Amino acid sequence: MVVFFSVFIIFYIKMKQLIREYTLRIVPPNPIYEHVLGLKGKFRDIFGKYQYSSSKPHVTMALFRMETKYEERLVNIVTKLSKEKYFTVDILGINAFYNAHVLLLEIDNSKDISEFFHKTSALFNEELNDVVPKIFISKSPHMTISKVKNKAMLDDCLELFKKQPYSNSFIVKELILTSRRLNQTWDWELSIPLSE
Repeated sequence: MVVFFSVFIIFYIKMKQLIREYTLRIVPPNPIYEHVLGLKGKFRDIFGKYQYSSSKPHVTMALFRMETKYEERLVNIVTKLSKEKYFTVDILGINAFYNAHVLLLEIDNSKDISEFFHKTSALFNEELNDVVPKIFISKSPHMTISKVKNKAMLDDCLELFKKQPYSNSFIVKELILTSRRLNQTWDWELSIPLSE
């Protein structure tokens, strides 16, 4: 029994190393990137360090787990998005997902973004559905500032951050594909330039 359990543990560890988590992201350019980092820093200074309060500013388009043996195939699929044109992202201001206790910068779900996310979803579902059982495609584009403890804390955050409203726009010229071992830090990325 001990031998079986040991073999199972070794197999499980090896399998976890063969499966990685992937995200397809929109990363804002400077000075917006630095401003969002500043908002996250202000949050940490006042409320402390919470989940996502130190993460790099980005808009998640897609999130999924996949065996690493399909990574080359994934790269070939996402590079097809290079044919897509630049598009604009409008940051509307501070808001929240109350059910998830998340403080965020709301992104306008414009026709351009909605169509781009739809094309990405269709591409992934068509070309990855045999190797990725579940792909999360964001339906509410946003940049997370931080997750918080509860609704009361979220109300306090909103009250503070809405005193200095922030809105801006930027042109998306590239997408970033990132990956990491499960529950580790992101350690790999690929830039996918879009077309002018």
